[in-house]
Amino acid sequence: MRRIAGIVCVVALLAAISPVRADDDAKARAIIAKALKAHGGADTLNKLKASVLKTKGKFYGMGEGIDYSGETSVQLPDRIRTDVEGKVGDQDFKFVQIVNGDKGWRKLGENLEDMTKEQLAEAREQMYVQGVVHLAPLMDKSYKLSALGEVKIGDRPCVGLRVEHKGFRAVSLFFDKDNGLLLKSETRGKDLMREGEEFTATTTYGDYKKVDGIMAAHKIDIQRDGKKFVESEVTEGKFSEKLDDSVFAKP
Repeated sequence: MRRIAGIVCVVALLAAISPVRADDDAKARAIIAKALKAHGGADTLNKLKASVLKTKGKFYGMGEGIDYSGETSVQLPDRIRTDVEGKVGDQDFKFVQIVNGDKGWRKLGENLEDMTKEQLAEAREQMYVQGVVHLAPLMDKSYKLSALGEVKIGDRPCVGLRVEHKGFRAVSLFFDKDNGLLLKSETRGKDLMREGEEFTATTTYGDYKKVDGIMAAHKIDIQRDGKKFVESEVTEGKFSEKLDDSVFAKP
C-alpha cells in the first residue's frame, strides 16, 4: 500500500534574512497582478476556490511509467480529495486520499486508515502549494513576495517570484513574461516512503484552456530532483464556489 500511496501524494525553504525593499515589493506585486489578470482576474479566482479535475497519465515513482487515471477535488484553503485508479503489474487498485482540515484518511480497496501526523503534515504542505498556484491568496499581505529576476523556460522568457508564508515551505513561481501565465513552480518536499528524504519538486504547466472563466493548465508534469515523476493531462475540469461537504467526509 505504501508504494501505491506514493502516486496519490502527487495526483497531487529558506526564509530571507533582510526585509524586502519597497521597490522590490512593488515589483513582486505587479507580477502577481499581471498573473491574476491572465488567469481570469482576481474577482473570478477569489470567487471560484473549488475545483474538480479529472486526469490521466503516467507515474514514474517506481521506475517505469505506470498508467493511471484520477480525479482531484479541491476546496481551498484546506480540503482536498484524490481518487486514483491504475494497475501495478497484474494488480488493479483503487486508492482514495482525503484531507479535511486537521483530519485525513487513506483507503486502498476496503482497507481504510487514518493518516499519520507526518503524512497529514506533508499533505497540508501540498495543499498549501495548491493555494499558491491558484494565485488568489497572494495579494494578501501575509504572503511575502520577492522577485527572482528573469529566466527562460523552453523558449519562453519568464519572470520568477518567491512566495513565503509563516508555517509553510517557500514556493517559487515562474510566469511567462509576455502573457503572465504560470509555466513552472518549484518547492521542497519530503518522501515519507523513504524515511522523510527531501527532494526538490518542479512542476511545469502548459496547454492552457479557459474553464468557467479561469485559464487552467491541461498539461501538468512533475519532476523530483530533475527526474520524471508524473506526466498528466486534464481530461475534464470544473471550477465552482463550493463543493458539497460530503466530498471530503471520511470514506
